[in-house]
Amino acid sequence: MKQILQNFKTGALEVHEVPAPLLQAHGVLVRTHYSVISAGTEGGTVRLARKNLLEKARSRPDLVHKVLAVAKNDGVMAAYQAVTSNLDSPVPLGYSLAGDVVEVGTQIGDFKVGDRVACFGSMIANHSELNFIPRNLCVRVPANVDLRHAAFCMIGAIALNGVRRAGIEIGSNVLVIGLGLIGQITAQLLKASGCRVFGLDLDPSKVALARQCGMEAGMLRSEANVSEAILAFSDGLGVDATIITAAAPTADPIELAGVVTRQRGRVVALGRLPYELPRDEYLFKEIDFVTTLAFGPGVNDPNYETRGFDYPAAFVRWSGNRNIQAVLNLISGGQLNLEPLVTHQFALEQANKAFALLSGENKEPSVAVLLQYDAQKQFSRAPIALKTHQQEPQKSSAKALPGIGLIGAGSHAVSFLLKAIDAAGVEKRGIVTAGGFKGKWYGEKYGFAYAAADPQDLFADAAIDAVFVLSRHDNHAEMTLRALDHGKDVFVEKPLCLKSDELDAIVAAQARHGGRVMVGYNRRFAPLGIKLKACFAGHAQPISVHYRMNAGFRPAKHWLHDPEAGGGLILGEAVHFIDFIQFLVGARPVKVFAQSLHSPSHDIIDADNVVINVQFADGSIGVMSYLSNGDKAMGRERIEVFGDNITAVLEDWRSLVISKNGKKQKTTHAIVQDKGFNPEVAEFINAIAQGRALDAGFAETVAGMRVAFAALESLRSGHVVDLPEPEQEA
Repeated sequence: MKQILQNFKTGALEVHEVPAPLLQAHGVLVRTHYSVISAGTEGGTVRLARKNLLEKARSRPDLVHKVLAVAKNDGVMAAYQAVTSNLDSPVPLGYSLAGDVVEVGTQIGDFKVGDRVACFGSMIANHSELNFIPRNLCVRVPANVDLRHAAFCMIGAIALNGVRRAGIEIGSNVLVIGLGLIGQITAQLLKASGCRVFGLDLDPSKVALARQCGMEAGMLRSEANVSEAILAFSDGLGVDATIITAAAPTADPIELAGVVTRQRGRVVALGRLPYELPRDEYLFKEIDFVTTLAFGPGVNDPNYETRGFDYPAAFVRWSGNRNIQAVLNLISGGQLNLEPLVTHQFALEQANKAFALLSGENKEPSVAVLLQYDAQKQFSRAPIALKTHQQEPQKSSAKALPGIGLIGAGSHAVSFLLKAIDAAGVEKRGIVTAGGFKGKWYGEKYGFAYAAADPQDLFADAAIDAVFVLSRHDNHAEMTLRALDHGKDVFVEKPLCLKSDELDAIVAAQARHGGRVMVGYNRRFAPLGIKLKACFAGHAQPISVHYRMNAGFRPAKHWLHDPEAGGGLILGEAVHFIDFIQFLVGARPVKVFAQSLHSPSHDIIDADNVVINVQFADGSIGVMSYLSNGDKAMGRERIEVFGDNITAVLEDWRSLVISKNGKKQKTTHAIVQDKGFNPEVAEFINAIAQGRALDAGFAETVAGMRVAFAALESLRSGHVVDLPEPEQEA
């Protein structure tokens, strides 16, 4: 299928052939007929992407500060890698479309194949021939509504949410500042609500268009008597509400709103502009200043957007989905007339011409720009062959290189593991990603033979010896089991699984098939980690290890806290550091006790600040402190080891100090923070190529997971948890 992608590094915008998305149980697959290009959001993205690096930095100083923080704590090279990987990521565009349902998920009972639907959502309703749409982001279109107009659904809902936030009543006088697409729709919605509307814009043609669509009065912002005209329009009281839909580099719209809005009126900001409120106007007139977020209640709530949990109408009358329904009903009833706003329509293949109107390259006036798709096209599930721009590494012997497949291309995989795989000497066969577009993008960059949306294509490929599972935590266990059942070795990013019964199933599958299973515990392979391990190798007495992780705060809604998706911080993150403690000690863990801070705040997860004590069979003790309530300036990771009259401190994988016999030896990696990704992947690939076992045994990996599950049990019970004798987990 075809999809529009933007290269944020070069600014190039192209239509790419990418794998079609898979149907999931909680939504539907929709074949797009029309999508609307957002002049504000998407136009801004396109313009930003086409700036040079310095201009990008000036436009987003908030991101520059984050990069500087990474450089300070993790090193210049880590900051550079973060910037380059983010800039090189493909950016899908689009968030409002209409089409027909071609497949229905098993959990969906109110849609059928052939239904005409309007779909919305950033990173969901893309400019793409086929999209997977979760249930709450999909609305059936009334029979008398043209799909060209239904494609405006989210843009209409954004405007409607702004009108609702204005708290207007029948007969209200309302000022709309900015008569672009959302401003035009806002003016019509206000008219449908029984309001009198005054509009302002910089462009006389847009003022004329709004008046053509029913707006009572309008002016150019540059005219001299704007404030007087608005006060006259509102009988000298000032308007009851001002809705700002303009994007502006200054606070001029907010300043003007304060002057012309009546006492105890309301100002609503939809557009992107600096929130600088003149104190006297807003304070002494008691003007309420409010903002809006996209389509309304439900935006950025994963339970609503992804899982389909709706809000009861008795308590949240106008959720995002119900706002979309209201917009479609207004179109159906004739109160919202979108046809005069459509100034351009292009075929998908002409996307560059369409976006040129919004980026400023084409000076032709425009309001709404539609993309049209082939409404009869049928889609294939077959993988797509990729143009490999990179030659495969030279074979070091007559034996073929191990063939690998890859599932997932998130930020961690792109920043570290794809480069490590590229350096390892493999035959890169297939790459699978959930949306499909990242598979095409990174598959071509790193020289994979094909991209697909279905992992089964990798499992069925006889040329693939091993599968890298780099997807989100919640499907690690399933992918690992399926790979083992198909006779593939598996490299899986931590965690191996999220439930103890999944761990048991993986242990059984590995015993049945004998495949290699390696979890991405890269710190075992870091040069400073190996040096620290060597310092205490064969220790004569038990050692004490304290691993402190200064993780930084994550809000309660972060996906890592979700027990179903991320597994929580112990399984999703702390298990990594538990493994390194186990690596240093070199003995079997036997007892686990965990405690966490308890906060009265609902936005702070108790287990986000946890201390896990592990006792080992040789008498050693490991303490894992995973903390989110500290200052990031202190650095993230610190490991202290005491034993055999030796003390060692490893700081952020950049500095190792070993104190022995009254002398200190310091090793520093100031520029490059090496956490061991390349040697980790090389060990996995070399073991396959040489037909040998992995250096880190599977039993050790399983033991670390059992420590994590025991820590969760200890938190629940408040007791020490004894670990059972391990089975033969070779």
